Amino acid sequence: YGVLSVRLHSAEGLMAADRNGYSDPYVKLHLGNRKMERSDVCEMTLDPLWDQTFRFSGIISAMLDEPLKLVLFDRDKKIGDADDKLGEA
Repeated sequence: YGVLSVRLHSAEGLMAADRNGYSDPYVKLHLGNRKMERSDVCEMTLDPLWDQTFRFSGIISAMLDEPLKLVLFDRDKKIGDADDKLGEA
């Protein structure tokens, strides 16, 4: 049993999803079927720097066998508007 640390550092050259020519990007991290983690939002940028570490607890060998999925979104500030998906890895 242990902790798996995942560091989310940065992205470059994202697509603009807002009228102002920028995006407000954030990332959702999924490790297998475990609890989803979410990064902070970087406002008005196409080159976000998060520099955040996420920790997942469990059996290390099992966690290393699970897929890590990163889904990138642009946050929409208007109530009722869905956030725009920018991509995933």
